[in-house]
Amino acid sequence: MRWSSLFLLLFAATILFACGGGDEYGDVGDGGGANADGGGVAADSDDQATPKREIPRISPQATALAQDYKMIDAIRDYDAKKKRALKRGEYHATQSVTGDANFYLGLIWRTAEEHGKAADSFVKFIRECPGDRNFRTGLYYAGVELAKDGRVADAATYVTRFGQKFPLEKKYWKSMASTVGYAMLADGDFPGAGKQLGIAAELGDDYAGEEMVRCLWAQGEYDKARTKANDLKAQFASKGEKLQKRYNSVADLAARMGNAAAALDIEGFSKDFDASELSGKAYIVYFWTVRNRGTANKNERLLTRIYDRYNGEGLEIVGLSKHSGYDLETGKSDDSMGAEEEIHNLKVWVFNFKTPWVLGVVGDEKLFDFFGYRGNVPAIAVVGKKGKLRYFRDSSDEQGYKIIAKVVEKLLDE
Repeated sequence: MRWSSLFLLLFAATILFACGGGDEYGDVGDGGGANADGGGVAADSDDQATPKREIPRISPQATALAQDYKMIDAIRDYDAKKKRALKRGEYHATQSVTGDANFYLGLIWRTAEEHGKAADSFVKFIRECPGDRNFRTGLYYAGVELAKDGRVADAATYVTRFGQKFPLEKKYWKSMASTVGYAMLADGDFPGAGKQLGIAAELGDDYAGEEMVRCLWAQGEYDKARTKANDLKAQFASKGEKLQKRYNSVADLAARMGNAAAALDIEGFSKDFDASELSGKAYIVYFWTVRNRGTANKNERLLTRIYDRYNGEGLEIVGLSKHSGYDLETGKSDDSMGAEEEIHNLKVWVFNFKTPWVLGVVGDEKLFDFFGYRGNVPAIAVVGKKGKLRYFRDSSDEQGYKIIAKVVEKLLDE
């Protein structure tokens, strides 16, 4: 193998994937979903008649790159040729002979949302190539992709390693810790999630502190949660009205968390129901509104998964809404609607969407305030078997419902 051939291969790989130069972090700012880090690689005209092997679960951004699956084979071939050249004494490497190939391979798998394969590639890259110019990027992606692949304990070690090696890179360290923390939350590892979110909060994540308090609620650490919530309230007192209001409400709710839940003083239900039926049971109080049918229907489907899974173990759900002034049958606002019309609304909803739990209308908004409702729907409060308020979150995404499911599972096991 000649030097010229090797350099041509390296140059081609660099141009194809456009990943090694300039800003070492590329687009790692949010630590979130897949981005086309490698750039789109269109198939050459000579390849149009060649059948393409496809990577499953391809994101729209990665279509052009992933359709030409041969690019992954090219990287592997380049890697193998470097090894053979080194063995024959034709190639002198200052770094590992496999380093950059694994980095590019990781970027391809990440773009194609193959998180397990991406994580393995980045882990191999940072293990074999600690002095490479892309080491920080590889270390960051290793932690993020491990978290997305569900290997949260391994991901946490990379957060620690990143912080030790690059303590001044706070933006990316924060993003990494936050990503791993939320993955741990969905996995039900509340102590681990609290630690990671605590790191993110210290590094400037304005919302990680609230999640850290919720982790303490989920563990039954109510005194610690109150202390932390009050610290956050003081910390955010001068950081703008929005954050100040948010952490005031967190501190107020933390003061009630772990204590007896308020009685469900309801004007009327969608079916015959007595709140005494909840005695000795764990239950969810679900705050919603009929005004946004699309959002309500989507979240009801997510909540139904929890209900179907745990109702047989004693979990109940009560859906509560304020007076909506919205007629479901006509689809128009009607501020003159009274309690009877609102209750009829609930019955129409249950008939249309087959809601398996009871729905009620609340006249006294103090009940909403007690459970921590902040005007965002949906919002969910969890009450334990002994009638004590145990958890609260306002969430409308699938990850939020996974966290709620883990909280419920823990309470039912007590």
